[in-house]
Amino acid sequence: MKKYTNGEFTGTYKECCKYLNASLPRNHVENWPDGPWEEVRTTVEPTLDQRREQKRQELKFERDSLIKSPINGVQVATSDDRENIEGSVSDWGILYGSLDEISWVLEDNTTTPLSKQDLEEIISLYKTRKRDAFAIYTQLLLQLNQSDSPEEIVWPE
Repeated sequence: MKKYTNGEFTGTYKECCKYLNASLPRNHVENWPDGPWEEVRTTVEPTLDQRREQKRQELKFERDSLIKSPINGVQVATSDDRENIEGSVSDWGILYGSLDEISWVLEDNTTTPLSKQDLEEIISLYKTRKRDAFAIYTQLLLQLNQSDSPEEIVWPE
């Protein structure tokens, strides 16, 4: 409910009318007597559950950013990126014949030579990183659910 003040009195519209013993134009506080009057701005503090949910979203963003960040310059953010790597590994002989290395486009649009073993390592590193990120996230969620100060829960560097 809106409240108004003139520095001496603060109250709702009805309370102000009673205080001034007058019928007041609701939408024109600038015309009220004994002014200047202004609407009191109140800030609503988020509840503990709302603060926890906000922090959960922040932790989820950190988790996902870590998982999706390039590995040795190789993009792994999308399922298409990962399917390209896995497809190159599984169909190496069909796609590249007897080549030891292929030219791979990196996140910065430069190219680098990568072998089948290099791409297999990227796949392995991605899976390990994802597993570790979810383990950290799970531990932080446990801390978050027990904390009265969600702002203090932070993703480790």
